[in-house]
Amino acid sequence: AYDSVWKDKLISYDGKGITYDAMGNPTNYMGASMTWDVKGNLTCVSGRNGKSAAYTYLSDGQRYTKTTGGKTTAYLYNNGLLLSETTGNEVINYYYDSDGTVLGIGYKKGTNDEKHYFFEKNAFGDVIAVYRNSDSVLIGTYEYDLWGNPVSVKEAADGRDTDGILGKNPFRYRCYYYDTETGFYYLNSRYYDPQIRRFISADDRILKTEESVKGYNLFSYWVV
Repeated sequence: AYDSVWKDKLISYDGKGITYDAMGNPTNYMGASMTWDVKGNLTCVSGRNGKSAAYTYLSDGQRYTKTTGGKTTAYLYNNGLLLSETTGNEVINYYYDSDGTVLGIGYKKGTNDEKHYFFEKNAFGDVIAVYRNSDSVLIGTYEYDLWGNPVSVKEAADGRDTDGILGKNPFRYRCYYYDTETGFYYLNSRYYDPQIRRFISADDRILKTEESVKGYNLFSYWVV
């Protein structure tokens, strides 16, 4: 169901209500509680899929930390690209081509040597498989529906994914960053929910103008 005035604003889905603040940020999202900072960044989610998460951001709006399940992950960027993330004694480094497309990851735990893995993608840019770089052995595969809902995550053979890379790797559908704790994809400025096939908050680029928002669809996501 949609709002009668702001007609593209979803106010319920599958019988579960959604309420918003004045800027189009959901504060109650189908049973989950959400809080936002003054810049429109999501700072806390509670009760989403039985889990909670807290986020902090840099001055440019890029996510700096994520805390969930008692663990904090810190992110490092360079020119807008995510270079690495650190959770406790685990570090994941990301490797890109000259166009800024992520190709694979390096995983390091404690004092162990870094292990490298590379991605296979389909024509749409979805990461559909992960291979061990040292011998090109298939670790496992991902499958999604048209909108990015995970259909399956399969290990290629029992015991092959010794580092749990299939779960640790966040780059999935369209090579977006997937937050397993919420089921949202983080697209730097906003969060996309494949369940409802929309961004969860309004596009603040239009909200910051003097124009009325009623003529725009500020939540839409287009499959490409």
